[in-house]
Amino acid sequence: MILLAILLLAILSLYTMVSSMQKKLNFMAKKMDSIIDHLGVEDNIAKAIDEELMVFIDMGKAEAAVKVLRERTGMDLLEAKTYVDRLASK
Repeated sequence: MILLAILLLAILSLYTMVSSMQKKLNFMAKKMDSIIDHLGVEDNIAKAIDEELMVFIDMGKAEAAVKVLRERTGMDLLEAKTYVDRLASK
């Protein structure tokens, strides 16, 4: 019973740490995007990904585009779907 409680606390602690790190990473990514925009630097990586996604979108395979985007960027499902929908509407 004690072992189970210790294991549960360890899992909870790890979950909290991962959640905190994910929030920090998202914050840093937003800051990087702001810096890139401010400096007027072209984001060639994003352009390349967008071009790849457009191939899937043009073939009517938005789900595949979402999957590729998630693999390349680590976005969650909702974030990737929103991005692909916005890209498709351009």
